[in-house]
Amino acid sequence: MEERDPRLTLAPLCAAAAAGRLDAVEDATRAALAAGCAPDEIRETLLTLAPFCGFPRTLDAMALACPLLGGAPTRRPPPASAARGAAFFDVVYGDEAARVRAKLVAIDPEVARWIEADAYGTVLSRPGIDPSLREKVGVVLLVAQGLRNQLSGHMRGALNFGATAGEIAAFLDAAAPFVAAEDLAFARETLARVAK
Repeated sequence: MEERDPRLTLAPLCAAAAAGRLDAVEDATRAALAAGCAPDEIRETLLTLAPFCGFPRTLDAMALACPLLGGAPTRRPPPASAARGAAFFDVVYGDEAARVRAKLVAIDPEVARWIEADAYGTVLSRPGIDPSLREKVGVVLLVAQGLRNQLSGHMRGALNFGATAGEIAAFLDAAAPFVAAEDLAFARETLARVAK
């Protein structure tokens, strides 16, 4: 029998936080710890909420989870880096990176800079958890909020960082209790299309 990846317990934790189900965050944090996830890994995963869900959701989740994780993080990440953000962005979007950048700039140049420098350069490219896990968590965060526009891009990002379609599907399945049925169905259809 195949052993269950303990990191799958991070999917319901993040989905609960993204969906505003704060009543489930403490139990989900305890479940992740019990499964063998390290406190720093859980903390890093929760930091992924910031670019996908905003600071209010991040703070609410961290306020409930951090007391269970013990002391301060053991690792201090490097400062934000626009170059690191651009490199991460390039891997996420692959051959489509230039087109996606141009689309973001067309929407608003300042927001485009924030996304690349802050979301990608400060949070998503942080060390502490591997990029494929960070992207799988990003997929869960989008689905839990019913956000569809960026979903295929972050699914491709997870694949580009080495995740398999089966791993992404497992994260979706683990997050299912906190995701609306129609959003979960849309995510599964999107994954089938993206993974071809």
